[in-house]
Amino acid sequence: LDSMVVGENEIMGQLQQTYEAARHAGVLNRTLSVMFQRALKCGKRVRAETRIGAGKVSVASVAVDLAQSILKDLGDKTAMIIGSGQISELALKSLVEHGVGKVMVLNRTLERAQNLAAKFKGEAIVLAALPDHLHRADILISSTGASDLILRRADFERAIVQRGRAPMFVIDIAVPRDIEREAAHVENVYCYDIDDLQSAAQRNLRRRQDEIGDCEAIIQAEVENYLAWRRRLNMEPLIAALTQRFNKIREQELKRTLDKLPELSPEKRGEIEKLSRRIINNLLRDPITAIKSEALGDHSDTLMELAQRLFGVHETEQ
Repeated sequence: LDSMVVGENEIMGQLQQTYEAARHAGVLNRTLSVMFQRALKCGKRVRAETRIGAGKVSVASVAVDLAQSILKDLGDKTAMIIGSGQISELALKSLVEHGVGKVMVLNRTLERAQNLAAKFKGEAIVLAALPDHLHRADILISSTGASDLILRRADFERAIVQRGRAPMFVIDIAVPRDIEREAAHVENVYCYDIDDLQSAAQRNLRRRQDEIGDCEAIIQAEVENYLAWRRRLNMEPLIAALTQRFNKIREQELKRTLDKLPELSPEKRGEIEKLSRRIINNLLRDPITAIKSEALGDHSDTLMELAQRLFGVHETEQ
């Protein structure tokens, strides 16, 4: 919720990786391990029970979502990315994650195009050859930072004929523009620009922000569950000390009694020992249940002190 982008799941992934690394290194104690597990569980609940992660909020992701809504299955589609900057790389990554069939990367310098294309097993093309390859693109995302237009309406009119009028999805995310506005008037060319994408991203972001209240309620509930577990955990030494003290008394009295009855068979001695254990377990059941229950209240420290005094349990025994 406090990420730069509300609902971004990357931090949860980083937390999972950190937990796994710490676990394999053997540096997690019980408290930390449970805290990690509860935090990860809480994150999953938030994403499953709210729409905090619904709708893309980055320009690159919105672009790919739009492409998929228009072209449906991307598996047999070819994507052309013009430019090799960060936004171009993000768009490529999102396209590949959505299963696009083929990618082409164009740049003024072939080397830069090759460097980006290699990351996604794509084809690198020098920008000067754009007119020869434009018709191949089912999806075109352009972000060059050029000072003048690199594609005009006439370029798309030629390309759409070469494509047999198959639809083209075109996104211009460059500032200033890479693509002439009039290209949007070419039949079967679906053109969007940075303003369209930012508007969609902002709408999605506002929807996510509307979910924050529900998310915080889930988080609060999970925090309370964890704190309750911690309070119960704090009582475990007391419960262990009580059990130890009662069993010590049981063993002493059992030995004293059995020493006075040497004629008893091993079977009888075993039965008497079982009886003594059942008595101790029954005596401890209600006090232990009460301790666990009261540990969730606001007076757990007072309860611990009282129990220590009542049962003669001291810190050294714990």
